[in-house]
Amino acid sequence: MEIKQFKLSSGEEIVCEVIEWPDVDEDEADIVVRNIYKIIAIDQTVSGNRYYTFKPWMVFQDEPDMFQTINMNHIIGEANPSQKLLEQYFTMIKGELSEDSEAARAELEKKLADYINNLRQMVSEQVGYSDSGEENVIKFPGGRTIH
Repeated sequence: MEIKQFKLSSGEEIVCEVIEWPDVDEDEADIVVRNIYKIIAIDQTVSGNRYYTFKPWMVFQDEPDMFQTINMNHIIGEANPSQKLLEQYFTMIKGELSEDSEAARAELEKKLADYINNLRQMVSEQVGYSDSGEENVIKFPGGRTIH
């Protein structure tokens, strides 16, 4: 198994398993790969931290028996991934393929629901709007009621 990290001409950075390299003599230079994940960097401006996550490079192409090709002309950099990146990559693949991902997905959905509820509460406190049993009418200055 050969895992490579590529920087593409589009600016994307990906990690994938290389199945087959093209022959040197071939005019068409495509690499056959699978389990391609795009590396996403998220900068937290407040804390100054940077986080990384993986996303499938192509939608609905995250099964181990699905193969893709990458044109060599669009690769501007190639590297062997660091040990830390490899660990995260394999954790991602195992998570995508295991039933434990359902539990992780449920936990993520709960966190997202909690975040949305907290956001709604914060907004309602700031603008005096409530979505509970009260009337859903916002009073604007000047005594006018807008529905």
